Amino acid sequence: ANPLPGIVLDNVPEEVPGATVNVQLIPAPVEDQQIPDYDTFAEGLNRSAVPAPQLDMSGEDPEDLDNHVLSFVNEVKGKIAPSSETTYGAIVDPGTSRKKAAKSLLSLLVANKLELAEVSQEECYGEIGINFDM
Repeated sequence: ANPLPGIVLDNVPEEVPGATVNVQLIPAPVEDQQIPDYDTFAEGLNRSAVPAPQLDMSGEDPEDLDNHVLSFVNEVKGKIAPSSETTYGAIVDPGTSRKKAAKSLLSLLVANKLELAEVSQEECYGEIGINFDM
């Protein structure tokens, strides 16, 4: 009985000191494997095993969030006037805390969702462009 299925042990001497063992890996036959087609694979990508985080708005007035976003948009517009375009890197100072930078990014994304700004990014990890002239 082979204790290692899929592995063929060849020329295994019985307790001979200094003996060598030749090991050969044999892959399982293709017909035994289930290879999904691309569509099946893509469906699995769309179904996330981790649920999306939910924003806890219990006890919060939705108007407070809207007012905060409007205030953020007006503040940024004031900084970049008379232009209507900027980048995220230009509105967040280098010494800004991570928490404040994250809050600014969230406000920017909500502004995009509310169609108060157009947010774009050409490449992953690239600069985030912002346009308020919509």
